[in-house]
Amino acid sequence: MSPDKIAVAGYFQPRIDFTYRPEAVPRDRTTYGASDSRTGVMIYGEPTRDWMYMLHVVVGANLFDNLTSAQAVDVDGDGTPDDVVTTSQTVAGLIIEEASLGVQLGDNVAFKVGQMRIPYTMQHQSPNTALLFPVRSGPNRVFLTGSDAGLMFSASGVGGKLRSSLGAFGGSRLTPLSQVGAAEQGPIFSLRIDLAPTGAFPFGASDLYRGPVRFELGVGALYSPAAVFDDAGFAQSNVQDIRVSGSARLRGHGFYLQGELLARQRTNSVSDRNDVTIGAYVQAHMLVVQEPVAIAPIGRFGWTVEDRDFDPRTTVFAEAGIAIYLRPNDPEPDNLTLLIQYVGEFRRTEGENAHGGLTQVQKRF
Repeated sequence: MSPDKIAVAGYFQPRIDFTYRPEAVPRDRTTYGASDSRTGVMIYGEPTRDWMYMLHVVVGANLFDNLTSAQAVDVDGDGTPDDVVTTSQTVAGLIIEEASLGVQLGDNVAFKVGQMRIPYTMQHQSPNTALLFPVRSGPNRVFLTGSDAGLMFSASGVGGKLRSSLGAFGGSRLTPLSQVGAAEQGPIFSLRIDLAPTGAFPFGASDLYRGPVRFELGVGALYSPAAVFDDAGFAQSNVQDIRVSGSARLRGHGFYLQGELLARQRTNSVSDRNDVTIGAYVQAHMLVVQEPVAIAPIGRFGWTVEDRDFDPRTTVFAEAGIAIYLRPNDPEPDNLTLLIQYVGEFRRTEGENAHGGLTQVQKRF
């Protein structure tokens, strides 16, 4: 096969972290380990002209007990099961980040179908290897996580300064309901528009090349009409879920600044009560040393208020650290990166705090 038909890339992200929760019970007060380490492998290419594919698989160090069998047991032989015996097997976490097939419909229009990230926020469009911190911000994770199955049209224009997308997805990645035993089913429709009037630049939360000043504005929206079912499989109610985001980012001369505003409104047909959640974050990166290694202080601050109008719960996120690029003269300086950071999460409503730290090495290949 020629190189344009198949290519392989990936990354290693070993991570060591600890967390201290002063208000927790003694058993849960301190946690540590390397369970969030992960490895990503991407297989992609263009088998024919205008057609493309991508398979992005992430293997994590988290271990899960996978149920392999369940059998009823009649201890006293009266014909009535007295217990259920299960067996399980420990397996490593495996996530399909993307499994998609795409086609170029014209010079500036493309279509893609499969498992992929929904481009609701600016941060959700950034690759795992191009994030400023090891994980996406707390507010972003409150509103949307992971990837979903669906289809999407994307278009660009004005020399790449304008990008847009329109998609429909299965609906498995929205924040789950709080009701125990309830299940929600419904599609997600997405819209995203990004405008970079000073010149297009790729997604990535840094400016390692000390390039010219660029800025970009973006908006995103999700709409999900869904039905809520009880344990017996009957519909309880309908919900209308609307989520919007607004974002801005600025980079130049080694400096990078990014911020987003997020909002969600969910209306239940039974209570007819609006469940409103709002959130925001801002993060920054400044390249202060170029040789022999590149060093950049990083910082991020965010907050969310869930169910703001009825039972508000406020959470504040604070993170700070240092990014060290060990091979700054490489064509891609972030191929080998060391991150050291503080992680703080403050649940103001519950009066619970968590303080932690982590060290992560990223090696791309």
